[in-house]
Amino acid sequence: MLPKNQNMTGINIKINKIIEYWNSELLCSLESSTSHADVDLAYLDNIIENRELQKILSQYRDGKQGKCLDVGAGYGRFTKTFLNNFDEIILLEAAPIIFTHLQSLWGGDNNIKCISETFETFEDQNQYALIMASGLLYLYEDTLVRQFLEKSRAMLKAQGLLILRDFIAEPQRVVKSSYVRDGFCHYREPKFWNEFAKASGFELLQIDRSKPRLTLLRNSRTLTVLSSLHIKSVLKNPLIVNMSIKFGDWKVKQDEDVKTVFIVMRAR
Repeated sequence: MLPKNQNMTGINIKINKIIEYWNSELLCSLESSTSHADVDLAYLDNIIENRELQKILSQYRDGKQGKCLDVGAGYGRFTKTFLNNFDEIILLEAAPIIFTHLQSLWGGDNNIKCISETFETFEDQNQYALIMASGLLYLYEDTLVRQFLEKSRAMLKAQGLLILRDFIAEPQRVVKSSYVRDGFCHYREPKFWNEFAKASGFELLQIDRSKPRLTLLRNSRTLTVLSSLHIKSVLKNPLIVNMSIKFGDWKVKQDEDVKTVFIVMRAR
């Protein structure tokens, strides 16, 4: 086993490489969770995922109260939903350039505090009703995930929620990242999250799609045709949004490739 300070140095290097990527590539739009995405499709996905997040919060919480921590907040694409459900929101973003824009967007709200720091170094004696991390832990190896869950449990109130917007695959796989230097993407099975949740003091409540499988709309050829006709902005039309939610494929299928999901845990 490595000495503690040597082990922490290795952890910091890995996390810093993730921050380095985000700070150089940024996000492709205010609504996007990634640097490489179709802007109009990201807008559609953002509306859908915020609706799904609100459904989850309405199911497991009662009224607007408590404190929320958004880890790796980006440009704050879930912040409006948090404002509808919590009295105080902490937006944690470690990439300096992204943080500057985050601060400009949300820093003027008295109920929101923007902090430029990693979750691993962040300290707060107050306990939270919700901790959320989006598109982060799939870049973490198992040891880092365990430490993230254990620290989250310590920071949450009893019955507090941990919501992870992450990716699952069956069978699980590890592939070299195309973006993070020397990094890997960990696409884990649901049973991994069940086991790690229990070991860290959580009850796994659900793992469900954060957005439907829209085969036609997510097809690159479809997007190219819509773009050539100058009508790709139709993806922002409320009718298209509602139809996508109603008729999209929400089932989590074992034989499908990587799926984007909300993993919901409750502190025991």
